[in-house]
This record gives sequence, C-alpha cells and structure tokens, in this order.
Amino acid sequence: MFQRILVPLDGSARAAQAIPVAVRIARAEGGSLALLTAIPPLDEWGWQDSPLLSPEAQAEEQERVAMELTALASSAPLAGIEVAQKAVLGDPATTILASAQLQQMDLIVLCSHGRTGLKRWALGSVAQKVARHSPVPVLILREGESGLFNEEPQIHPVRMMIALDGSPLAESVIQPALELSVALSAPVPGALHLVRVLPFSNDFDYGQEDAVAKARRQDVQEARTYLHELQKRLIGENPDLYVMTSLAMSMDIAETLLTVAEMGEGEGMSAITSTSDIIALATHGRSGPARWVMGSVTERVLGATRLPLLIVRPPQAGGLPMRQEASRTAS
Repeated sequence: MFQRILVPLDGSARAAQAIPVAVRIARAEGGSLALLTAIPPLDEWGWQDSPLLSPEAQAEEQERVAMELTALASSAPLAGIEVAQKAVLGDPATTILASAQLQQMDLIVLCSHGRTGLKRWALGSVAQKVARHSPVPVLILREGESGLFNEEPQIHPVRMMIALDGSPLAESVIQPALELSVALSAPVPGALHLVRVLPFSNDFDYGQEDAVAKARRQDVQEARTYLHELQKRLIGENPDLYVMTSLAMSMDIAETLLTVAEMGEGEGMSAITSTSDIIALATHGRSGPARWVMGSVTERVLGATRLPLLIVRPPQAGGLPMRQEASRTAS
C-alpha cells in the first residue's frame, strides 16, 4: 500500500529522524522514498533588508540543499531503496501537499518538531498544516519519544491504537493503520488496538429514568458487539494479526483516547491493556489552502499526545480519490 513515501526535511537533525522510520516502511513494502526540502520565499521572512535573504542567496541555498539531499539519498542507510530528492523555493506546507498530490504519494512521514531560524522552517507548524489537509495518510513522529526511530527492527509488534466511533469515516483509518503496523513490526506480526469511547459518564445509570438507562445499556451492548465483529473480521482476513478491543465511557473523548494510548487505561474502560506505539485517527477536512480544519477530537489529540500519530483524511463526500482525480486532470 505504501509504495511511494514522501519525507519532508528542513535540514535539521530532528527532521531527519523521520528517515529511519520511512526506510523501514519502504523496505517492508518494497517502496521508494522522495526527500523534499522547501525553502520559504522571501516575503515570508521579516528581514527583507538582510543580504542573506536576497534572491541570489536563496538560489545558493537551494543549490546547497540539493547537494545535501543528493548525498543523503546515496548514503548507506538508504542503500537498495529507490530515492528521489528535490529542493524547491516555496511555502513548506503548500509545497509538501502539492508534491503529495502531483507525485501520487501513498504516505507522508515527518517529525513534528524542527529547528526554526533564518534558513529553516518551523516543522511543528508545518506538520500540523500537512496533517490537517493532506490527501494521503500522514505519519507524524515525536522527537525522541519512540523506539520507532531505531534503525534495527522491533522485537515486538508495533501496536496501533485505532480510535473508532462506529462510522465508516472513522473506519477508513483501519487499513492504513494495519498496513503500517505490519510494515513497522516486521518480521513479527502487527498489532491493532480498536478503541471506542461512548460519550457519556461511566456512572450514567445513577439517578436516571429506567428508559434512559435501558437505552444507554443498549448503546454499550451495541458498541461491544460492533468491536467484537470488527475484531473477528480483521483476524479472519489477517490470521497472524494481533487485534485487541477496548470500550470506554467518558464525556471527554480526546482525553480518554490519550489516556488509553499513553497509559493503557481510561475512564470506564472495559479492559486494561498495555500502552500503544502509534495512535491512528481519521479526520474531516475542508478544501482551500488557507482553511486548516480538523475534527475537534483529532485536533486535540494532535496537539497533546507525545506518541506518533497516523492521520487519515478520507475523500470528501462526492469527491474522487487522489489518484482518480489526478487521472481525470491529465485526461
């Protein structure tokens, strides 16, 4: 599934931490990498009078970055992988999104924090914008917070916690999450943790009318059945896959998801499990380069978690998948 992987870089060591993770995915999937550095245009800086920000200086910077990317592409850690590289002048977030669209990428892998300064872009801000608007799945890594940065294969499955609400939109993250867990877990099987949080208090029966209490008990039973059937189907289709489920009740969905993922527990959760390696969520998006909009739950998790995050934005209702849209444009 992840045959073409885009890795945005800003020249910092932090941003480069995404490379080993992308390499592991590419090797497992038999895929290729595209290394991209976007150099912001002059009008995005506040020091237009500085000679370091002249058009000539930026042209020199672009050439220097291109040479760095070429050297990186031919380095030992990337040996045996097809690697393309490009350094361009342009707004980083817009450039990354355009590259993902035009080059028909399958996945974007980037670190959420990078060095800011005269010749670098703020990767944290860029990562948020890319995650909110990307036409393809985005894997956001957190600097120094995960064993995923290690180049050696894991000796245990990479557990992907998938946040579900029972809707087809939320379920759209399952297949990418499955593929990513399998790729990063190799040679051992992948692992999924399906989590659903019902938006009411764990003690909802107290002081409630019988009809209301009965309806909510029915909601709980339906949610358990939903998770069980989904678990059964996934294991049936992927016999080697580990699939766990948890059901929680909480008025604060985002906080509960964070607690389940990072601590292995949560308010009203039906089973205590170990912590997760990656959180996977689907999100809504809106068109327009200036409108960075996400679902509120995903927005909160993105801003608060210390774990890597896989974000999938399904095609808009009535829209075409990226590859189909690109084909229509070309025809």
